[in-house]
Amino acid sequence: MKFALFDWDLLGLAIVAVIILLALGEVLPAVVILLLMIAAVVIDRDHPRSGHVL
Repeated sequence: MKFALFDWDLLGLAIVAVIILLALGEVLPAVVILLLMIAAVVIDRDHPRSGHVL
């Protein structure tokens, strides 16, 4: 099973969720999801073996 903290499919779903939340006027949840996405990207770049097989 392949495990990666950062997954492009999940990033796409999170971006869609942020857009929907902003369209509905829910700013705080959208900001929280956006910050989590940024944290995942930063952690993935720093991780030497991202996407390794368990």
